[in-house]
Amino acid sequence: MSHFEVLRYLAPVSAAIWFLLAAFQAYRDRVRTWTEKFFFFACMFAGLYAFSDFLFFRADTAEHAALTAKLSLTSVTITTLLLLLFTLVYVGRMRRSYWLLASVSGALVLIEWTFMLVEVRRPVPDELFLPIFDPLAFLILLVYVVAYGSLGIWNLYR
Repeated sequence: MSHFEVLRYLAPVSAAIWFLLAAFQAYRDRVRTWTEKFFFFACMFAGLYAFSDFLFFRADTAEHAALTAKLSLTSVTITTLLLLLFTLVYVGRMRRSYWLLASVSGALVLIEWTFMLVEVRRPVPDELFLPIFDPLAFLILLVYVVAYGSLGIWNLYR
């Protein structure tokens, strides 16, 4: 079994764990406060990220691979936002100004769907597709994830 096959089987396991965590929260009726809602939806979008990766690893055509790559990037962006919002309201309370963070995320999702993915190709026949990203757009995504992630970690640390 190659390391590519491990990726194909690891993604659905990860998706199942995230979706089970979200289902457990809903079952326990833990979606009433802002903190619980943000964590619930962060789990859902993390599960969507893993599931879209699963679909990417199983893609038959370049069009299908491109669509699932964009869905994966969108899921990462929204998951990062929701985890940051979770940490903000976990240590404080919900403020209207926090929704400005969502506008940055919305702009990034727009960039992901229009400019970020340049092409999707298979370097080796019958292997996984390889997404090719625009370097500047991908750098924006990396800065976003590092900034929002660092701020979230700092919130939990304090």
